[in-house]
Amino acid sequence: MKSLDPVRNTPNAQVPLLFDATHTPKRADTQTPDIDELSRQAINSQFAPSIIGEHILLLSSLPHGVEKAIAYAAIIAKARLARAKRS
Repeated sequence: MKSLDPVRNTPNAQVPLLFDATHTPKRADTQTPDIDELSRQAINSQFAPSIIGEHILLLSSLPHGVEKAIAYAAIIAKARLARAKRS
């Protein structure tokens, strides 16, 4: 991994991403994703990482995306913990 020291010494520089952030899932312009529906899909998929990742990328591309992605992640984490306690 590259050192981030040169980045810290440069004012207003962004930290380089360690993953490919060029792919953003497409969504219909007429339809806003519903966090409840996305949560149901993730739970029904048995918490498939690929589906959860797509949902987070989709939500983060919306207005207030950070807040929506955090809320979604909290719902998924809580649902997973609740199901683990039942087992």
